[in-house]
Amino acid sequence: MILTYPARQPTRYEHVERIRTYLGLRSFKQTDNEMVTGYVREWVRGGARLHELLADTERMLREQKIILPGVTVLERIIGSARVEAEDQL
Repeated sequence: MILTYPARQPTRYEHVERIRTYLGLRSFKQTDNEMVTGYVREWVRGGARLHELLADTERMLREQKIILPGVTVLERIIGSARVEAEDQL
């Protein structure tokens, strides 16, 4: 088994990329901000409470097979979208 393994072992990054591809996952992109913002606005208009927004947004991103950004990044996006939606109401 050791002899059949390639001489140059894949790096951790390459392993992660293979797993992502196999699972059909993709990284969170800057363009996903708009999707999250629209999603949060809809939930706020529907009467969602602040503590529900993070969990619901994370669920939506997972359903889209998007790897979650850092918690603080997601909280910042949700927070600004929530304020905008509440101002519109």
